[in-house]
Amino acid sequence: MSTRIFAALSTNEEKTLRLIARGGMMPRSIGAGEFARLQRLGLVNESRTGLHLTELGQLCLGEHAAVRGNAEGGGIEAARP
Repeated sequence: MSTRIFAALSTNEEKTLRLIARGGMMPRSIGAGEFARLQRLGLVNESRTGLHLTELGQLCLGEHAAVRGNAEGGGIEAARP
């Protein structure tokens, strides 16, 4: 049995996390509300070089990928004890 440990992200929020993971994004590159929510959730940090995923953000992005993969008939199970 699998259990998701993160709140559902909108499609746009998940896309934004993926873009941030690639690097080089600045807060002004995304909507202020979206950035504030991702930051409030502890998924992103801002530095002088741009936005970066936190460790929690990396875990969340990995879980969303695994859940989406299962929904599409592939991927790995995002199981939690």
